[in-house]
Amino acid sequence: MFSFLPLRTWLIFTEWVISICKDEKSNYVIIPSGSKHAYGETYPRNWMFPSKKVLFHRQYRNTFKQPRKYLKQLYGNYKKIPPVEERLHHNVVKYQREI
Repeated sequence: MFSFLPLRTWLIFTEWVISICKDEKSNYVIIPSGSKHAYGETYPRNWMFPSKKVLFHRQYRNTFKQPRKYLKQLYGNYKKIPPVEERLHHNVVKYQREI
């Protein structure tokens, strides 16, 4: 359905739309590109902000303020590896941003 424009154009457009949707006074945050899509991934703002830095693979990365609450809502028992037939699969697309 979206093949009339190149993937790069769609990615730039999506990034632009997400960047203009700011309301720092809202009580909830939506992750539109998440696995459950927009309204399937709605979280209380106080779970997300202010973000914090955590050590991950020998580098500090930003993460949510309360990552365990986020993971529990998204996956349930996120510490248990699901059986192979229940695991989520992701498509990989190479995206290279030129500056």
